Amino acid sequence: QIFTAKACAKLITEKQCNNLKVLMVGARYIRNHEIQYIGQITESIEKNNLDWKRWEEMAPCERGQYPFTLMDIQAEVTRFYMAADVVVVPSLNEVLPLVICEAMAFKKPVVCSNIDAIPEAVTDGVEGLLVAPGDPDSLADAILKVYDDPSLRIKMGEAGRRRVEHQFCYNGMCDRWQDLIDRFPHESTKSEKIKGKTVLVDMDNTIVDWDAEFIKRYSDGSSRHEEIESLIRNRSHFEIERNFPEPERKAVLEVVRQPGFYCSLQPIPGAIDALKEMLAEGVDVRLVTSPHPTCYASCASEKYKFVEKYLGPEFLPRLVIVRDKTYMFGDFLIDDKPHVTGSRRDPQWNHILFSQPYNADIEDKPRLSKWADWKRVVCQHCAK
Repeated sequence: QIFTAKACAKLITEKQCNNLKVLMVGARYIRNHEIQYIGQITESIEKNNLDWKRWEEMAPCERGQYPFTLMDIQAEVTRFYMAADVVVVPSLNEVLPLVICEAMAFKKPVVCSNIDAIPEAVTDGVEGLLVAPGDPDSLADAILKVYDDPSLRIKMGEAGRRRVEHQFCYNGMCDRWQDLIDRFPHESTKSEKIKGKTVLVDMDNTIVDWDAEFIKRYSDGSSRHEEIESLIRNRSHFEIERNFPEPERKAVLEVVRQPGFYCSLQPIPGAIDALKEMLAEGVDVRLVTSPHPTCYASCASEKYKFVEKYLGPEFLPRLVIVRDKTYMFGDFLIDDKPHVTGSRRDPQWNHILFSQPYNADIEDKPRLSKWADWKRVVCQHCAK
């Protein structure tokens, strides 16, 4: 946004655009290069004898009084699109910034660099204006053009909204992909049904016998081995500690974070062969697993060791360590957790339960009880 600062400073000082207000959202002051970058922006403003201030340091009565306002990173940006007359994206190196599509969805004209994939989303003079990258004079001319013409801003905003609805809406993109897929002939065999599907597979108590390792370690040297084994093998709660009385829970979690716990886990019978068979059948397999909150780093690193040991180094790129599985894209998620929830309310995958005692009461989801049946269960769900 250094070029935005230079361009808008020129408009204020040379073109008498005295009511021009610039809000830059997303400033960060963590790394040295980020601090230097903000410094370059503010230096460009001050060279033109103009004022700026951080939003976070403003009194309520000061808001909107400065020609330039810098605001830290924000989680909710809807209000900024609603307030803007024009959105400026003077990128030097981009693919296709999401901010451009979002701005057009809010019927805002965009002024952006004519680079990479941006011209695929914006036609110069239709939804906005394209300028040469790194050229503050051209950027100033483009901003001035929409600044001086409210009707042009409205016209470009309407065009941008139409383009987003046609080119970038979810349903439209899905329809185009489906049309492409439907052009290829396919047979109704099991292999053809599952070929090309993406199957996400959990690890703990789905691929590996997590409970067995816990029983072994927690009951080591204890006379309670049979009691503990019966409790765990018939447990009713997914979270291991909830199956124990409150006074024991700290000790339970201490076992979970012991060094070597996760790389000592043993595969569930048939699991390794099933994963290899999926690949051979043309399934895109991804091991999607969450690190335990008591030992993020060691848990993640040890899971990599397990995968390399039992599936080979070629499988390592297929391992995804993630806290929120709802952000993962796939056709199916095979997971023992009764309800896989996260930030997205409607994840892209369909949940196939891997049977465990604590999910036995779930009746509204397909179920895989043994790995020898994986193809039958997945194919049945493909048909649905």
